[in-house]
Amino acid sequence: MHSSAITTAGLPGLTEPSIIAAEPPNPLVNELIIMPDIEKRLEAFVRIAHGIVIFPGGVGTAEELLYLLGILMNPQNSDQVLPLILTGPKESADDFRVLDDFIVNTLGEAARRHYKIIIDDAAEVARLMKKAMPQVKEYRRETGDAYSFNWSIHIAPDLQVPFLPTHENMANLKLFPNQPAEKLAADLRRAFSGIVAGNVKEMGDPRNPGKRSVSAARRCRSDAPYGRTAAGLRRAAAHEAAG
Repeated sequence: MHSSAITTAGLPGLTEPSIIAAEPPNPLVNELIIMPDIEKRLEAFVRIAHGIVIFPGGVGTAEELLYLLGILMNPQNSDQVLPLILTGPKESADDFRVLDDFIVNTLGEAARRHYKIIIDDAAEVARLMKKAMPQVKEYRRETGDAYSFNWSIHIAPDLQVPFLPTHENMANLKLFPNQPAEKLAADLRRAFSGIVAGNVKEMGDPRNPGKRSVSAARRCRSDAPYGRTAAGLRRAAAHEAAG
């Protein structure tokens, strides 16, 4: 999953205006749907997906994984069948190790049961995805859901409502461990969304905290590598808001 390259075989790519303003569509995508914002873009992708493969990336990739975990770790989705694989060449092994450590250190060991990491083995990724498809189809049949669109998967409002990375909103994120994992995942997703907004997207004037300011997100960037703690992200945002 990466910006406008979000796509599945035979289906269009999904993007958003702020990404299109900052970078061109991936050349592999020849049909593109532009959604109003990141939240609607990610929800659309999840609902049309039968399985998800995530390739190496930066903070945007972390945001997308946290969004997925915010859905899959919700108890209302405990029976959902949606295979999720993180994969890349051997050079990406350290990146995925750090990302995995970050997820476990923030959301807990239980998060790992929702994804697999496969390094330098595209054939194995294909085999696992193919093996999972009958399970996906059977689950949709048993629940009376459409095979082409996952109506039944529960996506909580905190993953649907657009997040504006202002000073105040970044500082008010609840990045604490003493809450349900899916809630923490949702706010971590917002934190990384703010970092993306400050470094990738075209989103207003960072000098003005009253106009969708993203300077709080830029300040967070120093604590953005996956190995840093959620508390570090919150401290950075709070420092920017206070300043």
